[in-house]
Amino acid sequence: MESVDYNQWHEELQLYLKSTNDDEKNIINLLKRGHAYVQGMCGKFELDHIQGRNLVFNWVRFEYNGHSEHFDSSFADELSRLSFELWEPEGDLDVKET
Repeated sequence: MESVDYNQWHEELQLYLKSTNDDEKNIINLLKRGHAYVQGMCGKFELDHIQGRNLVFNWVRFEYNGHSEHFDSSFADELSRLSFELWEPEGDLDVKET
């Protein structure tokens, strides 16, 4: 996976949050943390992945407003769907009978 240019997504996220320009560094930091958080739960993805980006933006919204403890329960279905979509089997999954 390539290095992510978080600055590219800053303006879109800032509009989503209805935030001021004063928060640029904070928003980029939250975006990095949110991306890492959702990837840790669901698997690796780029921010151009619409469902993944929506979850990251919502994590940032919850964190930005001081309610990140409610994110997992509020987006449990979406997190599960993304996990299944991104899941990649590792190793040999063939079941061998003995």
